[in-house]
Amino acid sequence: MIPLTDRQRREIAVLPRILWSVCRQDGALVEDGDEGSIARLRAALDAVQEEAFAGLYFPKDLRKAEDQITKATRAVIVRAGLEDQPNAKIVAAVWQVFAHLIEHDELAIHDGSPMADVVAILEPAHAHVYESPALARSAAKRARKLLDALHAQGLWTRVPAIGEREVAV
Repeated sequence: MIPLTDRQRREIAVLPRILWSVCRQDGALVEDGDEGSIARLRAALDAVQEEAFAGLYFPKDLRKAEDQITKATRAVIVRAGLEDQPNAKIVAAVWQVFAHLIEHDELAIHDGSPMADVVAILEPAHAHVYESPALARSAAKRARKLLDALHAQGLWTRVPAIGEREVAV
């Protein structure tokens, strides 16, 4: 296994950590799925975040990585204005950023991976956001702010900003 840099660890963990912040709230996703799906989603998000700690064996190194990821996640949430947004809007914004990263060959989601499980559970639960042009535009605007906030933290900097035309519905 090739060792990850601190930046790569943050890139791997920040977006799933944002999703986890939505999913850890009691009752946050009950309307979007059954309790079994929510438990599977939380377990898959835990597994995705654990990938960021691969190769770290010393408590000092684990603590440092956890602190960096937590600090970066908080900064991104605040800068993107996600702290008081509805859960569906947050998930939709993260979703659009994931799609943008995949489109630009910076992220791959492999079948059978924990992230593939997250996708399989969340995608149908939040598809309704894209049925409304107003909600879709709002999510797109939030996705642009989210990617800008990631760039400000030095994350995913090789990916261009999300343009107005790319996210127009």
